[in-house]
Amino acid sequence: MPPSTIFLRETYDAFDKPIAVFEAHSDFHDGSMLVLKLNIETTETSNDKNMFILEQSDNTACIKLTGPVDFETRQEYTITVTASKANALEKVLAKGQVKIRIIDENDNVPRFAGEVTGNVLEHAPPGTFVTQVHAHDRDGTSAHNIVSYRIEGPGKQFFHIDSQTGNITSLVEFDREKKNIYLVTVVAVDNSPSVLSHDGKPNRAERRLFIRVLDTNDHPPIFEKRYYVAENVPENADINTSIIKVKATDQDADSNIQYSIEKNNIGWAFKMDEETGLISVNNQLDYELISEYDLVVKADDGIFHDTAIVRIKVKDLNDNAPKILVLQNVTVPENTLPSGCVANLWAYDPDIKNFEHPQNIKYTLPKEHEHLLSIDSNGCLKLLMPLDRDPPHGFEVLQTNITMTDENGTGKTATETVYIFVQDANDNAPQLAIKQPVVWNENRPSGMITPLGTKDADGEHNGPPFFYTIDSNAPDYIKKRFQTVDDKLYSLVEFDREQQKQYLVPILIRDSGDKPMSAVTNLLVVIGDENDNRMEKGESQIVVHTYEGKLSDTQIGRVYVSDPDDWDLSDKKFFWDETMNEKTRRHFNLNSTTGMITMVESTPQGSYDLLFLVIEESSYFPRHNVSARTTVTVKDISQKIVNQSGSIRFHNVTAEEFVYQSSVHISSPMMRLQQHIAAILNTSPDQVNIFTINNRRLAGSLLLDVFFAVGDSIYTTTEALNGVLSLQLSKLEEDVGYRIVMIGIDECIQQGDICDRTCKNKVQPSHKSIVVHTNVTSFVGITTFTQAECISQQVPPFAACMESIEGPECQMQDISFSGNGYALYPPVYIDHITNISFEMFTRQKDGLVLYMGPLKYNPQLTTQPFTALEIVDATARFEHHQMSLYEATTVHVTLQPQKIEISSVSNNLVSSKSKYENRDMNGYLPGNSSVQLGGSVVSLDKLGMLYNWEYVPQAKSFDGSIRNLTINGLTMDCRQSINSQNVSYNRSGLVRSSNTGRKGIQMQGTQIGDDLVGIVFCRRQLVQMVARSLCLGLSDCGGRCRMWSTPRVRRSTVSGMMCCGRLLLLLVLLVL
Repeated sequence: MPPSTIFLRETYDAFDKPIAVFEAHSDFHDGSMLVLKLNIETTETSNDKNMFILEQSDNTACIKLTGPVDFETRQEYTITVTASKANALEKVLAKGQVKIRIIDENDNVPRFAGEVTGNVLEHAPPGTFVTQVHAHDRDGTSAHNIVSYRIEGPGKQFFHIDSQTGNITSLVEFDREKKNIYLVTVVAVDNSPSVLSHDGKPNRAERRLFIRVLDTNDHPPIFEKRYYVAENVPENADINTSIIKVKATDQDADSNIQYSIEKNNIGWAFKMDEETGLISVNNQLDYELISEYDLVVKADDGIFHDTAIVRIKVKDLNDNAPKILVLQNVTVPENTLPSGCVANLWAYDPDIKNFEHPQNIKYTLPKEHEHLLSIDSNGCLKLLMPLDRDPPHGFEVLQTNITMTDENGTGKTATETVYIFVQDANDNAPQLAIKQPVVWNENRPSGMITPLGTKDADGEHNGPPFFYTIDSNAPDYIKKRFQTVDDKLYSLVEFDREQQKQYLVPILIRDSGDKPMSAVTNLLVVIGDENDNRMEKGESQIVVHTYEGKLSDTQIGRVYVSDPDDWDLSDKKFFWDETMNEKTRRHFNLNSTTGMITMVESTPQGSYDLLFLVIEESSYFPRHNVSARTTVTVKDISQKIVNQSGSIRFHNVTAEEFVYQSSVHISSPMMRLQQHIAAILNTSPDQVNIFTINNRRLAGSLLLDVFFAVGDSIYTTTEALNGVLSLQLSKLEEDVGYRIVMIGIDECIQQGDICDRTCKNKVQPSHKSIVVHTNVTSFVGITTFTQAECISQQVPPFAACMESIEGPECQMQDISFSGNGYALYPPVYIDHITNISFEMFTRQKDGLVLYMGPLKYNPQLTTQPFTALEIVDATARFEHHQMSLYEATTVHVTLQPQKIEISSVSNNLVSSKSKYENRDMNGYLPGNSSVQLGGSVVSLDKLGMLYNWEYVPQAKSFDGSIRNLTINGLTMDCRQSINSQNVSYNRSGLVRSSNTGRKGIQMQGTQIGDDLVGIVFCRRQLVQMVARSLCLGLSDCGGRCRMWSTPRVRRSTVSGMMCCGRLLLLLVLLVL
């Protein structure tokens, strides 16, 4: 057994040697083995069981140490060894125990706790505490773990450390400006020789720490400048606008300088950033109040401070509008014109401090008062015309706003209101002011008809009381029937409406003002109807138009009976006559109370004879009945009729007045229009069908649009129809009785500014009906109106051409005239017409070839531009300018501003060229000008007289042919005429001449081609033309030859001999 206690130094390292040996003895006779086990007990709650190991050899157990021990971790271990039988381990047969105690040694070095720095104020006395250091030694006993401190190196002359506590204090008084940081080395040692170094010395540790000398506020701040200046600070500077920044410096490094404005900050105009020294605007500046500030600013570090002066100069701006110094209201007599100033305004500019200096103020009046008032630069306000006080255009007080602008009208503005009071003068006569008409029933005995109310535009002292009398100039029948008593109108007789339905009573009214005024006002007295007359049978006509056979149920008119009474509808009842045709009756409905006739939807066109029975009963006579007849004519209007219709716009007439047949005339205005249109067009009035009568109100004017169609006439187009009638405008006005605004309603003229390019008039019909009721005649038309339509130039699409059609888009290019015809084409809808080109051949010395311009007269236009080409004595004449003409000629017309250029080309050579001025031209023709070839459908003589043309083209028709008419480069299709007479499209005899080596000619930007078409109509002329123009000689046939004939032969290239052979053959055939 080992001793009960074994002592081990913590530096023991003989790990291969046993520290204790146990031996067990057994008396087993069965050969069983003995098993020894190790159990370690320590004083710690957490034991390391692996610190010791047991090695068994037979019955001996050796205990060994597996690694170093540490006194500071465990000071004591208890080891127990047990013996058990191998086959009965759970039973302990014997045990032995030993304690192992660890002996402490100085094996730990002191360790400083944390990072330590130190600070000491400059000029602090010696012995001032700076900082404390602390080191810890982990050895377990005081023999080894007591630490002491000392300072080594240069720092020990400045600082002292307490060896036990580690407190560091100063040894001297420091000056930061000389040195502001010190490096100090502190050494910590324990109290016994170290087992680590084996040199007999204790363990030690070093710590280097920095000690800073802290600044004390011992220097004052000083501004960099004693005087700062900020120039031209605008007086309208925004709040927070930066002005100037000042700066002060302090030798004390940790000084905290704060800036402030101490004095002269009037009105807290400025503020200062206390940290940066930036001065900025705090309140609105005003140069006129303070132009300069001398701010006293301060820099303060908490102990010391410094001051400086900051001068801020405010820049004057025109930021003040003029102000009125003297403002006076004015009183002027009505209808007088004072010679001098009615008021003197004197304004000043607050930006100009001295009132004695020129103020440079401009006075202006509102535009609406410039015709009444004037004001000069001195503020003298004058009247330009007398003022009217009274309504409707006068004013009791004229309030005018006068604008004052400084800097002679370019600066700030202000407005002041001047009130001009107008003194009343008795310059208005009183007028009757009661609701008109006044109704007084017939058959009543004499009595008061109405009180008379009056208005007077003058003031009250120039008005009532008013005095009334029947005007002395009134007809005797008025004086015998009416009289005034005080302010009332009386009847003197019993009236009969059937004798006269109304009376216009002239009443003279006089006021009570200074120099009294009087005037006559007409009072309309309507005699109210009493049903005191028996009705008699009557007949009426109703014309109904439907658009394309469609019309919904429509009230077309009332049953008419002859009755002098006209307010007696409530006394009548209306019934169908029993003999009425039932088939006819089913197309109409009758209102028995009102007598209104309704035509049922889808009633076919035709004439319908309607029969009625009307019953009447009144207090003046017993019940009785009469018969009535109404003839209804239904006409269908097709789209074709609308497209070919004419139109007239009348002024100051209603549809009812137009249809009504008065007792003065034997026919209505509508009937007279039908008759005179028929007379002008040499047809029957029955052929003139008026299908629209439409009330219009445009620009405050009462207008009536009438649309009509004419059958059995050569004028089958709108353009021709309107054109012919417009030449008789004055005659139509005289016959119908109303002024005509225009024939051919042209909304493009009325609304010409709505289109940037070309404008087209489009007639728009609809199924909506227009109903005009009169007693004997009623009219039901369709709603039709003309609409201005903006269009752009359109190029027709390309299509495959039929044989003999040569146009670039398959247009028929050729048209022939025989001297008694014309062809009218629709307007060419191009923005502006600037170029016209065509080829022609003439058989006579005179004739109108082409006319582009108006076809109708419009009284709203003073003149209308046109262009015309005519043949006069075998020369081409463009207006009054002439040029040479050959059998086959190409004509080019170029329209330029106030200039027209025309040239003719024969055989590809320019034969004539002319330029001349035309001051009526704007460089183009309107894009909606109609085109006429070969003659005119209307009389140009009459048209020229109405438009006052200086030159009028001749009326004689053209005898010859025209080919390849192009306008602005677009080829016209000759087949598309809207009206023509005696024209032919036969191309027999057309020959295309060849080019004999000449080049094309460039004209006004348009290339005239290599070839020229000549149009001939007799063999002699063709022979002459071929001899002159085609490749007749062999020299000309040496190249290639092109030939066109009818039907069209495609171009081919042949040798010179073949070309000439064909030409000779052609000549022979033509001569034969």
